[in-house]
Amino acid sequence: MSESRDQLQELACAYGVAIDYWDYSGIHRIVSDETLRAVLKAMDIDADTPAQVAASLKMVEERPWRRVLPECIVTRNDDNYWVRVHVPHGKAVTVTMHFEEGGSWDLPQLDVLVAPREINGVLTGEATFNIPPGQPLGWHRLTAQVEGDERPYTCPVAVTPARLGMPNLRDGRAWGAMSQFYANPSRDSWGIGDAADLATICKWVASKGADFLLINPVHASQVTSPLENSPYLPCSRRFWNPIYIRPDAIAEYQELSDKKRKKIAELREEAQSSLSESMPADHPGVSGSGAHFFSGDLIKRDPVWKQKLAALEIIYEVPRSKEREADYQQFLEEQG
Repeated sequence: MSESRDQLQELACAYGVAIDYWDYSGIHRIVSDETLRAVLKAMDIDADTPAQVAASLKMVEERPWRRVLPECIVTRNDDNYWVRVHVPHGKAVTVTMHFEEGGSWDLPQLDVLVAPREINGVLTGEATFNIPPGQPLGWHRLTAQVEGDERPYTCPVAVTPARLGMPNLRDGRAWGAMSQFYANPSRDSWGIGDAADLATICKWVASKGADFLLINPVHASQVTSPLENSPYLPCSRRFWNPIYIRPDAIAEYQELSDKKRKKIAELREEAQSSLSESMPADHPGVSGSGAHFFSGDLIKRDPVWKQKLAALEIIYEVPRSKEREADYQQFLEEQG
């Protein structure tokens, strides 16, 4: 195997692209260079030539060094987790952990020697801090204060249990409900059950004393029509299906002009009509006082997604706030 192919495969693996697989007949298949380059290109990664592959590989190798703190930390409460912090060589840095339930403490720095690297013309050093075992479960936050830099650097920290024990059940039993919530659209949704409808269902089930609610998979389907009807056949398990978003529940929707809100309301009516037109005229979801539209196999995902996508594109045009713009500029700086 050539060095250039080795690097191409290494680059693909770095971005989570499979370089081989076993097909349905049990034959081991190697993904071609052409396919790897096409997938990487779709991810805006230059890989057409050996020089581009080498440059992209260097970029991904240096990516952690372009950030002060990691993008996110997930650790177990019985682990010693080393946090690698990158700052201009020779600069002091303090890392503080802020707990979800309140309180904070400074992480201890470990005596770990790592040679500095030149990143974007700046000699950058790596300091290592320790999150020791015994941290409380939950979503916490790290902040880093770099000497001579007033900017706050933050990183979410998820502390998970080392193991899951048996639940404490009332009288040794528990009960719950199951909802294919896409099949339970409300009068405020867009012809398909969405995340807001799921919240309503959760509240109702909880009010009845249920211990859990089982729902359908919410992983991503295709991004263009025709959409897969079954939630059990996703295209990706890394992302959620945006069809479950309720556009008018997005925070930026409140910043739209009356004209654009009216346009989104029209899009919602069109999405709802795609469902109601497929029902009997006397069904309570259409003409009666029922709280939900009837759905079942009458849901039409393609027209619903067409209208939702148009609404999401309108909302996407809302200018960033100063805070969000500052976060975005910091992200660009860290990416080099």
